[in-house]
Amino acid sequence: MKLYKKLLLAAALVVVVGGCYAAYRVHQVQASYYAMAGEVTVMDKFESGTENYIVIEEATQQQFTLSCSQEDYDRVHVGDQINCERHQSIVTHQGEVHSIQSHADP
Repeated sequence: MKLYKKLLLAAALVVVVGGCYAAYRVHQVQASYYAMAGEVTVMDKFESGTENYIVIEEATQQQFTLSCSQEDYDRVHVGDQINCERHQSIVTHQGEVHSIQSHADP
């Protein structure tokens, strides 16, 4: 019976430690999002269900997949140089577009 209690306590401890680690990772990813703006290149664009995405490349050669509105999605083309205000994460390389100013815009 003593061994059973020790194993049960060890299993509970593993669950608690695992839960704490998972909560820490979620917080770390959420904290990794930051505001950015500047000129980027549109490398790709795609739709997934009802969501629209563009893949941008910064001057540092890092690429980010950003969700965007249908209007922004329709305004840009692969290869375009755009000025993009966005939130993005260096951990997940994902984010969200806030506004796009294309050089072709009047």
